[in-house]
Amino acid sequence: MSKNRTALQKQLIEHLNDERIIASFNGGFLNCKVAIKSGQKTKWQKFSFVFDSATDCQGARAVGKMQGAYSEHFAKAAFEIIAAFSSEVASLDIA
Repeated sequence: MSKNRTALQKQLIEHLNDERIIASFNGGFLNCKVAIKSGQKTKWQKFSFVFDSATDCQGARAVGKMQGAYSEHFAKAAFEIIAAFSSEVASLDIA
């Protein structure tokens, strides 16, 4: 589904990218990762969300196992972005 993202999915990904969170949709799932640099090493923190309605980014919840020491911190930050975006979308007048 990455090639056929909806406009709302693209906007959400842009919001997440602004906070250094790399995200991509895979069906109803939003897979995220954040690069943590320690010296010359880069460790990836990974986490995912699933949506009740992925086309309009509504009804998100964390799923699966979070990978990495800081993943919970970044997953919380990502969820706050997703929740704020979801509220914006919910207030749109769709006709």
